Amino acid sequence: MSRVNIGLIVALIISVILNVVIPVAMNKKMNDNAETYAQDIAQLNASLAAYGPDVTTYTVTTNVKAGDTITDDIITEKMIAQSYVTDQFVTDRSQLQGMLFKIAVNPGTPIMSNMLMTEDITDDVRDRDITLDRITVGVRNGDYVDIRMTMPYGDDYIVLSHKRIHNIQDNTFKMYLSESEWLTYQGAMIDKYLNQQYGCVIYADRYVEPGVQAEAERYYAVPQNIAALIQSDPNVLDKERMADYESWRQSIDELLVIFRDEADTVDADAARLNSGRQQFNSAVKSDYETRKAADDEKEKNAAEQAESQEWQSDEEGFDFGVEEEAPAEGEDTGETEGE
Repeated sequence: MSRVNIGLIVALIISVILNVVIPVAMNKKMNDNAETYAQDIAQLNASLAAYGPDVTTYTVTTNVKAGDTITDDIITEKMIAQSYVTDQFVTDRSQLQGMLFKIAVNPGTPIMSNMLMTEDITDDVRDRDITLDRITVGVRNGDYVDIRMTMPYGDDYIVLSHKRIHNIQDNTFKMYLSESEWLTYQGAMIDKYLNQQYGCVIYADRYVEPGVQAEAERYYAVPQNIAALIQSDPNVLDKERMADYESWRQSIDELLVIFRDEADTVDADAARLNSGRQQFNSAVKSDYETRKAADDEKEKNAAEQAESQEWQSDEEGFDFGVEEEAPAEGEDTGETEGE
């Protein structure tokens, strides 16, 4: 066989390999890959179908603590697969209206219904300012506290329990109190005014987890005249069972009478009550004036800012006329050159 024929045969074989064998092999490989990809996609779709479609849930944009009020500016949507969403998840934004956080929540954590709580507002609840002799260090707006009273010999009573602090001023604390709670606080203040020279104090302790910890049981008994007033006051909706407190009040009176002597006359008691109430009124008035001054300054700054923005807007829209173009070189300006 000549070299030419051998060359032709080799060329033919190479051509067959390049044009037939390799394409067939590549086509088979591609078909195998396509089948594998199709299987993977089918498996992925099955997995996605098992998880279900995404559901809109909600989380916070910043760290919040127990007792914080839920507002729109700290809430954002978080999409979660349906299979992971239980009945506890909040999926309707309206479920958050008027609610408070029961526990601390961090960004990214889905909000659930068992993380929320409400503050009961009955018809006799009012915005009240109270004063305290001391309070737990680090207390902030939104914290829950028990209002307590310590008697001269260390007897300690819970006057009001699980009350939310709405605002902290220099001298006062703002709380929402019912009529009976306000009268109970007034009774405690009477005991304090008459016995503070012997060490009687009113203070507050903060709850660590107010949404989780059970509300403390109140066991302070008001003076008899306050107890009678609570029973007769038509504005009191939750009539106290004063009979349950009679024995407690008796023990308080028996303890306090130890400190009384002939100098403790009606006039002396009246002077102590008057002095205490003057201090209370002075504290409230001072905080009111401080708050009013801050509000007035805030309104003034807002008005000045609005006026400044309005002036800038008017200035940008005002037509100051077209700037006169400079004459072209050699153009007669009508002016006579000096000699």
